[in-house]
Amino acid sequence: MNKFKNNESGFSAIEIVMVVVIVGLIGAVGYLVYQKGQNKTTSSTVPATSMSKTTNNNPTPADPYAGWKTYVMPSEKVSFMYPSDWQLKAQNDPKITDMDSFVLTSPAGTSLSITAGDNAGFGGDESKIVGNDPISFSGKPAYMQYRSNMKPDGTYNTTIDAVALSTTPDQRYKFPVAKNNLTNAQSMGNETAFNINMSFAAGMSPANIAAAKTNSEVKDFKLILQSAKY
Repeated sequence: MNKFKNNESGFSAIEIVMVVVIVGLIGAVGYLVYQKGQNKTTSSTVPATSMSKTTNNNPTPADPYAGWKTYVMPSEKVSFMYPSDWQLKAQNDPKITDMDSFVLTSPAGTSLSITAGDNAGFGGDESKIVGNDPISFSGKPAYMQYRSNMKPDGTYNTTIDAVALSTTPDQRYKFPVAKNNLTNAQSMGNETAFNINMSFAAGMSPANIAAAKTNSEVKDFKLILQSAKY
């Protein structure tokens, strides 16, 4: 009789153990479900991250001519692009129909002269060619020649004092041929050509070829030449 009353008044030891086991099982199952959900979330984000990295590794190249201005030679009808902070001065004389010319000046004072005309009128200089870089000018192969000026004693500077355009790597006065749009450029029986030279401002000449090739104005000069287009 007392045994019956003890069972009525509370849980037996076996019942308590069963309750603990059931609660433990529920907790374990819940933890496994949670972990599985976390694994799915992690794995689903991996491809997106990989794709994002792949996309970022292929950025759009910057336009080297962004913000530059354009000048069209009025007679020869060829255009050149140049930095917006360089000053341009056209040197066209309405009375002279066999020559088209303009000069660009950088903020540092470096001068770039571009002339299209009868090449019989292009004079020489006493500079020495000490190196060159192949480039494309108006869609044709050409060369940027690095030159050192002659000193009064007949020797040459070790600095790079000028850069000029030529159709050969080591000869002066080999000018790229123009398209003969000038009215009287053939009057002397000589072909129309371009005479293009850049001279550094006093005290601004690069110390050597290596310094010239990394010089910002030389890089701009190269871009200006490569922008030439009819």
